Amino acid sequence: MKRLHWLLSFLLAFLLGASPLSAQTVYQAPSQKVDEAHAKVRDALVALRDTLTLVDAAVARMQRDLAASSDAVVLARGRTLQDRCHRAALTVIGTQSTATAAGLPSPDPKKRLVQMRVALDSLHTALTKCESEFDAMSVPAKAEELRGYGVSRAQKAQSAVRRYENALQSYLGAIGVRLPPPKAAGRRVSG
Repeated sequence: MKRLHWLLSFLLAFLLGASPLSAQTVYQAPSQKVDEAHAKVRDALVALRDTLTLVDAAVARMQRDLAASSDAVVLARGRTLQDRCHRAALTVIGTQSTATAAGLPSPDPKKRLVQMRVALDSLHTALTKCESEFDAMSVPAKAEELRGYGVSRAQKAQSAVRRYENALQSYLGAIGVRLPPPKAAGRRVSG
């Protein structure tokens, strides 16, 4: 009898407090109408976010593979990171010009656009340095140097990305734009 009472109590509590699990909910895009200037800035920021995600992935692979991989793999990881930093640095330039041309937010009493431009300048500098350092270290004669110093130098680029992301959140709040969630990419079998 006690067992039945306990089971019914549990079932009633579960049914009354049941809510859909977050993994089962469907993302619905906000019904936010944006003008052309806001849309251009949003699209530029999405493109930059996507390229910075590739930089993060390259850093993570380097951290994972450095200790136990052959020189060829270490050099390949260095070249990949160099290429990703290069592409991201180019994207930063386009994003900065788009944000500057849009002039958002307007008015800007808290100087969010200025803070965003400073963050983008700092990010560009860090990515350019990442590109040049890994370009110099990704040659066969420097494999051991890459193995020894690669992670710490890669983390500098990653730290610059995190600082930019903090400024980005403040800027997005000021202009009233939300970035859509990243699209799920297919998982590669090897790599």
